Amino acid sequence: RQQRQRLQHALHHLPLPERSILALAYVQELPLDEVARIEGCTAGAAKVRLHRARQKLAALLEHDHEH
Repeated sequence: RQQRQRLQHALHHLPLPERSILALAYVQELPLDEVARIEGCTAGAAKVRLHRARQKLAALLEHDHEH
């Protein structure tokens, strides 16, 4: 339960574009090419955006864990 709250808190603090791409890829479980189509970018760009969103989320979770 505590992990879920930490995750929800971190997601809330992510900018909308990062939340959106994470939701498409992990909540809706869409393939990368479909995520790219929805986001209006290439599959390569979607992959980079998804990687950066995961990095930001991890940083927020780490920061939250330290405090």
